[in-house]
Amino acid sequence: MANLLKEREDGSIKRRQTKMKVTDLIAVYYERRAPQLAKATLYNRRKISGLLEKELGKMLLENVRTHHLADVMMKYAELREWNANSYNTMLQQVRAFFRYAVEMEYLKEDPSAGLAQDRRRAVKNHQVWSQEECELFIETHEKELRALPIILILHTGMRIGEAITLRWSDIDFEERTVLVKRSVSDHNRSAHQNEKAPKNGHSRLIVLSDAAIDYLKSMKRVQASHQLSKGYRNDDDYVCLNTLGRPFSSTIVHRSFNWLTELAGVPRIRIHDLRHTHATLLLEQGVHPKVVQERLGHASYTITMDLYSHVSVKLHHEAAEMLVFKKSVQ
Repeated sequence: MANLLKEREDGSIKRRQTKMKVTDLIAVYYERRAPQLAKATLYNRRKISGLLEKELGKMLLENVRTHHLADVMMKYAELREWNANSYNTMLQQVRAFFRYAVEMEYLKEDPSAGLAQDRRRAVKNHQVWSQEECELFIETHEKELRALPIILILHTGMRIGEAITLRWSDIDFEERTVLVKRSVSDHNRSAHQNEKAPKNGHSRLIVLSDAAIDYLKSMKRVQASHQLSKGYRNDDDYVCLNTLGRPFSSTIVHRSFNWLTELAGVPRIRIHDLRHTHATLLLEQGVHPKVVQERLGHASYTITMDLYSHVSVKLHHEAAEMLVFKKSVQ
């Protein structure tokens, strides 16, 4: 390993690129990048790297083609019955290794660039609430602190890690905006001293509806009442605290969500599907996909369109029905 890194730095690895194998690339990648990765990302990356080493580890890096990677993906998608999220998450991990190879000039072209998300899988896996189901959940739990992160996601499209690290100082009640600039590093720990930048590394500003502003003002009063009755202080200024004044972890919110959903009498979905719900309802009401992309914090417009292509098709059908000319031929 040390020799490979030294050769990369002095340029000699370029002169003998043909000797570098897939397993060497993975070793160098972890040596350089592992300390910078969040625990969840590193966990997923190690899962796919084990499969790459098993199937392609001895192959010379320069000989790897898109179809080799596609074969590995399809093989384990079937063997392990990956759902949409698992499939597309593993795809992102494969791309990370080979983009790094191009970045470090081990390769001239990225063989993973030709891999595409399985849209059929992604569309099948999306489950969203209707407008009426969202309103029923909010009406049932609008005064409960444990439901605050969930209702916040419905209003804003935030990720769960972004919601539980939000501070009151991030909300501008006059301008009706919220600044999203944090997430969590470890989803099993509470937000306290467990923060990082959002997923794409950039902050974003989300405009809030009047209903969202009214809800947050109401919950701020509920939180203040709990502080007085329980005798705790919110020195870190978190928006989402439990009734004992402790920040949430993603894991705890996930557990609470399941039975809060049951109590409200709405279909059981995943917490991440609340983001899909937010986006789908906006798109179905004619909001431009670019605006939806910016609210969700997707790194590119393409990601949004890939995820919600099924909504786009529906809107195209509706648009076609809007433009109807009188029959001129009998």
